[in-house]
Parts: sequence; C-alpha cells; structure tokens
Amino acid sequence: MDGLALYLGEGYEFVLHSLEDLSHSVVKIINGHYSNRKPGAPITDFGLNLLRDLEQKQKPGPPVDFNYQNGTLLKSTTIPILGDNGRMIAMLCINFHTDIPMATFLSGFFPAGSPSPLPQRSGGRKRASDLGTTWTTSSTPPWTRPRPPCSPTPASPL
Repeated sequence: MDGLALYLGEGYEFVLHSLEDLSHSVVKIINGHYSNRKPGAPITDFGLNLLRDLEQKQKPGPPVDFNYQNGTLLKSTTIPILGDNGRMIAMLCINFHTDIPMATFLSGFFPAGSPSPLPQRSGGRKRASDLGTTWTTSSTPPWTRPRPPCSPTPASPL
C-alpha cells in the first residue's frame, strides 16, 4: 500500500479491511484525512454492500464504482484478498477523490523539489535554451509587421 500511495500520489485513499471483525475492520489507511477514518474504524455500509456483492460472485473481481462521499465524487475499486480455499479474508479499497486540485494531482508525476514541471534532459535532443541563444519576442504581432519587399521572380517556361 505504501508503494502504491507514493507512486500514485495525492488524491488517493487506501484502506485495508480485515474481515475478521467488521466493527473494527480498518487495519491500515493511507490518506485517511479524506474520509476521517483511522485504523480500527468499522467497515462502512457501502463496504458491507460491496462485500456482499463480491461474496455472491463465483470469481470475485475488483469492480470500479463512482460514488459520492461527503459531496465529493469518488472513483473507487475494491480488491478482494483471498486466503485458504479461496475464502475472502480482507479487502483493499482504493478511492480517488476527484476534487483534488489539478496542480496537486500533476505534481505527483514530477520529482519532488523540481524547479520546473518538466524533467531535465540528460542527453539527446537539446532545448533552445541549451544552445546559448537568447530568444526575444516582439510586442508587435508578426502579422502587423512590415514585410520586406519582394523581388520579382522570372517567369518559368511552361
């Protein structure tokens, strides 16, 4: 779970439920501030319904669902964890909170402390700034600048 949370970044909540005691099912939670849950919290009604649905299937698979929690749209999946004899013993729930600011979400795709949103190149193609050339822009739009005179071109033979 920790690796997934680091890889996917902010906006994801990970909840590991043990099915031994549903009144204290949350074993581990990452980014629990989204749902205000902590280890030892009970399974939710939504979780109970998912559990019932997963137990009724022959081959439980991770469904993807969209639902609302405290007015926020979530994209969720629940991954059953099977023990001996294929019995479900736990569930890993992953909730993506869609109200996260885009800049926060995208920051997870770049190295921490990066001064630029683009990674630095280590070789290969160069940027214009790498060529030592100073590029300037004019405040006059190009379509309004005077054009140099055209010289007549000789007629081409047919």
